[in-house]
Amino acid sequence: MAKNYQKIFFILLLLFTSIPPVQAANHDLQVGSADVNLREGPGLSYPVLTTLKSGTALTTVEHSGDWIKVKTKSYEGWLANWLVATPKNATPKAQTVVSQADKLNVRMEPNFSAPILAQLYTGDQVPLLQEQDDWVQIQWQNQKGWVAKEYVAIKAGDATVDTAPNNATFTVTVDALRMRNAPNLDATEIGVARYGEQFTVLNQQDNWVEISLDGKNTAWLYSFYGSFSQAATQQASEQNYTTVIYNETNVRATADTNGDVIARIHAGEKYPIIGVAGDWYEIQLQDMTGFVANWVVSTDGQTQQENINVHSSGQQGVLSGKTIVIDPGHGGQDRGTTGYRGTDEKDVTLKTAALLSAKLQAAGATIVLTREADEYVTLRKRVSLGHQINADAFISLHYDANENSAVTGSTTYYFHENQVNLAMAIHENLMQKISLNDRGVQPGNYYVIRENRQEAVLIELGFLTNPSEEQLITSAQFREQATLGIYNGILQYFGH
Repeated sequence: MAKNYQKIFFILLLLFTSIPPVQAANHDLQVGSADVNLREGPGLSYPVLTTLKSGTALTTVEHSGDWIKVKTKSYEGWLANWLVATPKNATPKAQTVVSQADKLNVRMEPNFSAPILAQLYTGDQVPLLQEQDDWVQIQWQNQKGWVAKEYVAIKAGDATVDTAPNNATFTVTVDALRMRNAPNLDATEIGVARYGEQFTVLNQQDNWVEISLDGKNTAWLYSFYGSFSQAATQQASEQNYTTVIYNETNVRATADTNGDVIARIHAGEKYPIIGVAGDWYEIQLQDMTGFVANWVVSTDGQTQQENINVHSSGQQGVLSGKTIVIDPGHGGQDRGTTGYRGTDEKDVTLKTAALLSAKLQAAGATIVLTREADEYVTLRKRVSLGHQINADAFISLHYDANENSAVTGSTTYYFHENQVNLAMAIHENLMQKISLNDRGVQPGNYYVIRENRQEAVLIELGFLTNPSEEQLITSAQFREQATLGIYNGILQYFGH
C-alpha cells in the first residue's frame, strides 16, 4: 500500500513540474463599460474584426490620433480611445512623443498662454510623462514641459532622453535677462542679455541654461525667458534618411496617392532614401522599396515647411509682393458647426488657418488673418479688412454640415466671375492631396465672397456632421495635406 502512495506522489509531482508557469500579461487597458467593435484600422470606416465584451483586458501596441491599436488573447486591432479604460492594477508602459510640426512650442503649463520653454522640430522624439486633456507632458533636455496633443504622434517604447542640447542655440525672448555665474537666483550677476540675442548652449541644469559668451567665458540664464532652437547641421550619416512623423503612414508601390499600399510605417521610424519622384521619396524597407509622400516625413533635418519650398517646382518666392487674407470661419460665441463627436468648427478653422499662413509666408506672401484667437469677428469686418489692404486674394476656411449625416466631401465656392479661376486652381490642387468626395467648384451666395471685391473663395473642407469624416478631417495629418493642397493651388494661380 505504501508503494502505491509513493507512485501516486511521484506522478503528481511529475505533472505539476511539467506545467509551465502562467505569465502575467502586461495589460495596460481594458474595454470600458460597454461592448465595442475591434476594427482592422484606425477609423470607423475599417471593417470590424470582432466585438469585445466590457472589461476585456487589452495591451497597447501603438496610437494613431484618437485611436489605439491593442492586443487581446486572440486578436489585434484598433479601438477608439474614448471606449477604453485603465485598470487599477495596470503597469504603465513607456511611450514616446514624436513631433509632427516644425518649431512646436514646449510650454511650462498645459495651455497656449503659458511661457515657452523650448521648441521641437519635425520628427523629434521625447519621452511621454503624462496626458492631460488635449496636452501631453514630455521630458526634453532635463526639463519637463507640455505640448499640444494634436501636433504629435504617440508610439509605444522608450525615447532617449536628451540630457544636454546638441548644437542648440538659446534665444532671449524678454527685454533684459540677467546673466549669473551659477544656476540659481542668488548667484552673482555678471551681465545682461538683451531681447533677440542668441547664445550657444553648453549645458542645462533644472530650469537654467549655461551659455558661451565669447568662446572662453560662460554664464547662466533662466531658461523660462528664452527659447531653444536646433542647429540645422546634420551628421553625414543621417543626410540620406527620412523620419516618419505619422503612425500608420502608407508606403505605396508607385509615387502617387492611387498606388497600392505595400506597407504601413510608424512615427519615429527612419528609412534610407534611395530616390526622389516629384513630391515622393523612394525608401528602402527591410526587403523591398516603396514610395512615401514628402509631406508626412522629415528629411535631412528639414522641416515640412522646408520640404514644401524644395518641392514647389521652381516656384519659390512666386508670392513675393502678394497680400493674402486668410479667414478662419466663425469664432467666439459663433461656434459654427458642431460635429457628431463635439468638434467646434471655429477651433479647427483656426488651426487650419495657422498652417496655411505658415506655408504662404514661406513663399513670400504677406498674410493677414481675420482673427488669430477664439474671438467673434463680424462678416462685414472680415470683408472690409481685405478691402482696406487691397488684398490680392481672400481665402475663407470652413468645415461643412448637413442634416443628412451620410453627406460627405469638400466643396470650393465662388460668387463673382473674377473668382472662378482662383477657386478652380485651389480646388483641383486640394483634391490631389486629400481623399474626400469631390463636390466640385460651385457658385455660393456667402457674404464673405458676395461682398468681396477681391478674388475670394470659400472652402468647405469636409463634413463635421458625418462621424467618419469628422474623425478624418480633424486630424493633424489631414490639416497638413489640405493646407498643402490649397497652398499649391494659390502658387499655381499666381504663378501663371
